[in-house]
Amino acid sequence: DLLADKPELLSPVLQLSMHDALTYDASTGEGGPDGGIVSLLLGGSPPRALEALIPAAKELDGLRKVLKRTTEITMADVVALAGAEAIETAGGPRLVVQLGKGENKKGGGAAGGSSYPDLGGKGSRETVISAFRRSGLTERDVALFYGVRVAVEKVVSDVVTVEEEVQEVNEMGEKEVYIPPSTFGGA
Repeated sequence: DLLADKPELLSPVLQLSMHDALTYDASTGEGGPDGGIVSLLLGGSPPRALEALIPAAKELDGLRKVLKRTTEITMADVVALAGAEAIETAGGPRLVVQLGKGENKKGGGAAGGSSYPDLGGKGSRETVISAFRRSGLTERDVALFYGVRVAVEKVVSDVVTVEEEVQEVNEMGEKEVYIPPSTFGGA
């Protein structure tokens, strides 16, 4: 419900989950998605390229606290599930997320001790490609990520535009919400 209630978080959540995954170092086999990105952002001095993601990190941290009361979910699980949900909301495929990921041990660090690339579209292309390569991914994966990010942002702009229009309220006080069809081969 978090992403449905706050569609403006779709792109930042997608970026958070990708940053968490990019902590994997393919040359050493260390790192990887462990939820450490959230503690890194909320721990005081986040990398400049990630500052815009702090509101999304706060929401995921709050969500985990609520879920932790009734489940054994880890922050790694929350970040992975939220990223998968952002992709699905944008019209992408439903992704199966394996739960039970371990918590971060070191507070989240970029692969190879390097800096985090700006995945919001303002960073250098070379920095982004380098981060993906360090994690064992390819230029094709970069293109797929940016395609999904653009689709997510399009869904958000369509939802926000509809919400700004005058909406009729039915007798029960409910407003109709329009979510546009998928841009990934939907109707």
